[in-house]
Order: sequence, then structure tokens, then C-alpha cells
Amino acid sequence: MGTTNPISRTVTPAARIATLACGWVVFAYALMLTFEILGRKFFNTSVKGIDELGGFVLAISAAIGASYAVAQRSHTRVDVFLALFPRWMQRVLNTVAALTFAAFAVFAAWRGIEGEYEDVPGFARSATTAEIKAAGYALTPGRYVGSAPTEDDGEPLDEKIERLTKELFEAMDESARLDAVVREQLGRLR
Repeated sequence: MGTTNPISRTVTPAARIATLACGWVVFAYALMLTFEILGRKFFNTSVKGIDELGGFVLAISAAIGASYAVAQRSHTRVDVFLALFPRWMQRVLNTVAALTFAAFAVFAAWRGIEGEYEDVPGFARSATTAEIKAAGYALTPGRYVGSAPTEDDGEPLDEKIERLTKELFEAMDESARLDAVVREQLGRLR
């Protein structure tokens, strides 16, 4: 896209490089995730932190990609295959996409009309900027959302702990007994 703006002439190539780099990083993450899944399935091993990494990769890449698309006066729809279709089918698919978007907008507006936003303990909470500042700008959701209220079953806590501990020990004893049976049966196979 040609421009006489000197800032755009300088920033556009750098933004294009950043966008391409983000695309390759997303591709690399997809490969890492594939190896993670295969590793868990076949080798009982896991790459720690892959889900957190994915959140960062996708958020940063989406922000840079969307910014670049807006700067280029483009749209962010993925239409790699759209150009391969005949013109009439492109029109049909564009119409379907527009109608789907409109239907989603209507649905979102309809769901938003039902009532005001409400905090839900353990699920969602609107924290103020002052609260976030007081927490040292930590954005860990649990810090603000809290936990959902639990139902009181009427059983005193001491008794519940004692009962659950007894059940756990019984289950562990049964597990040990079954482990011995399995070892004995495997020993007979030798």
C-alpha cells in the first residue's frame, strides 16, 4: 500500500515483519502443541507451561495481526481459499459470513438486554483499578474472583475430616490388597 506519510513508510515494513514473525511463532506453537499431545499420549511426558505459552502467543499475535490489518485497511477474516472459488460462490460465502455475523450480533445484544452485569463468586468479578493497583497489578483471576460459596451439608468439620480420612485409608488398604493380587497374578505368568 503506497503512502507519502514518512512514518507509515518507516513503520509499515517493520509491522509487516512483526506480523510475519507472529505467524511463524503461531505455527511453531502449533508444532509444539502437537508434540506435547503426542508426548502425553505415547510417552507419558509433558512440556510444562505449554498452555500458558499458548495464551501469550495467541494474544500477542492476534493483537499485532489485527493492528496490522487495520493499518492496511484490510479485514482480519481468513480467506486463503476464498479466492480459489468462482465469483458467484465468493458472493454466497460473503453473504453467509455477513448474515452469521449479524445473527451473532443480534444474539449478543439479546443476551445483553436481559440484565445488568453481576459478579458471580468463583466465576466472574469486575475488579476496580484501585483493587488491581493495591494487588501490585497482579492479574491472577483467583485473587479477585474468589471462590464459589459451598453448601453446608450440616456435618461438623471435625467429623467430616475424620470420616473422609477413614474412607481414604480404607480405599488405600483396598488398593494395596488389589496391588498384591495383581502382582501375584503377574508372577504366575513368568
